[in-house]
Amino acid sequence: MASARFAALHAEHHTMSGVVYVGPLKSIIEQTAFLYREWFNKENVLEHHSGFEPESQDSKHYKLNTERWDKPVIVTSGVQFYESLFAHSPAKCRKLQGLINKVILIDEAQTIPSHLVRPILDVLKVLMQDWGCTVVLMSATQPAFGNLVEDNAYDIIPNEHSCNFFNKLNRVTYHFVEDIWNWTDIAQDIQASEKRKVLIIVNTTKLASEGYYELSKKIPGNWFHLSSKMCPAHRSEVLSQVKPLLEVGESCFLISTQLIEAGVDVDFHRVYRQLAPLDSLIQSAGRCNRQGERNKNESILTVFSLNAIDPPGYIHGVNITKGILRRFDLNQELLEAVKQYFLNFFHENHDGGKEINYLRSVYNFPEVARQINVIDDFNQISVVVNWGDGKPIIEELSQKEFLNEQDWRRVQAFTVNIQQKGDLSSVIRLNNGLNLWPEGAYNECGIQLSTS
Repeated sequence: MASARFAALHAEHHTMSGVVYVGPLKSIIEQTAFLYREWFNKENVLEHHSGFEPESQDSKHYKLNTERWDKPVIVTSGVQFYESLFAHSPAKCRKLQGLINKVILIDEAQTIPSHLVRPILDVLKVLMQDWGCTVVLMSATQPAFGNLVEDNAYDIIPNEHSCNFFNKLNRVTYHFVEDIWNWTDIAQDIQASEKRKVLIIVNTTKLASEGYYELSKKIPGNWFHLSSKMCPAHRSEVLSQVKPLLEVGESCFLISTQLIEAGVDVDFHRVYRQLAPLDSLIQSAGRCNRQGERNKNESILTVFSLNAIDPPGYIHGVNITKGILRRFDLNQELLEAVKQYFLNFFHENHDGGKEINYLRSVYNFPEVARQINVIDDFNQISVVVNWGDGKPIIEELSQKEFLNEQDWRRVQAFTVNIQQKGDLSSVIRLNNGLNLWPEGAYNECGIQLSTS
């Protein structure tokens, strides 16, 4: 709401042509598009991402709008936005004319892919210098990009005021557990806290599934699970069940992977977070006492470690975080800790896309487009799961010889991406391109990888 108001006033003051909102997750993008349609009028807003399905009578008009981005307000995904900036084909580049003279709001700026951060920041600089754009980077954990490129960014709110605002909005107490915990330790701590609105966030889908079964046996109550092994429609249904429970007297226990962290509007009384990169820890804190209605000292984010292997993308960030936690008290020095974390992370860990910037400098744009992959599509396969309202849609589309763009949009909500490793022989691969996940291998925790 704050960023939309800033963008509208800024655009009016500088006679700019509109607003582009770039979000990291489907749930945040849909939430933002819903509000924007109320504020800016439905006719002025284009929602463009892979999960959006227009009304059948509007599909042709919608397709033209997505090709041209000629609406005053665009709400889109990071994948769509970043890959369009580096596209090579005229069809994909055509929409870029819609960015001219617009305010570009990039939400959760820490999710800009670290392996592409240099070329992305360079292109954003071009949009500001040559296209008349204003770019706003938004995050509770603002990355320190100064080590990577010439830093033209500045805080909208001056530093002498931002600390006061930050302190007023500081709603959580951080608590760090030095010992290695197991599920019994977590269960005992939850019971000792006597809290009945609890969120547990872990680093892998395997741990989320394991923890769901283990903890729900130890603690009675309403238990829920969220992970990327669940299709989008399933995840949305879980959140639609969780949110009302958080507002009433009943219990609500949710165990999730990191997909719950950024921007999802839930408010738990207590949060447990497996040790992760610092920005993830702080984003997790945003799901605790979110409205600031409870005592800070009783709204605790407990950071714990499990005897488990972290995913490859986490290892370096976790190591830097351990060093940061030895040097800084997050309850007193959070802003400085975040700054130092990102300075170390970008300096030590990633080249941030130097090779792509070189290819751009020698005008090898076909190779640039080939190397820009926000999501690793090469090592993944998309499978459609027979779940909920998707069952009749899948039965219908399975009979079709060819699938059109609208068909693919219809099954998007029932699609899960999985790694192409292990034995996937039980996946049913249809000639029209659909990959069907076998029945009986999908449950409340999503896809069950019994085939791998």
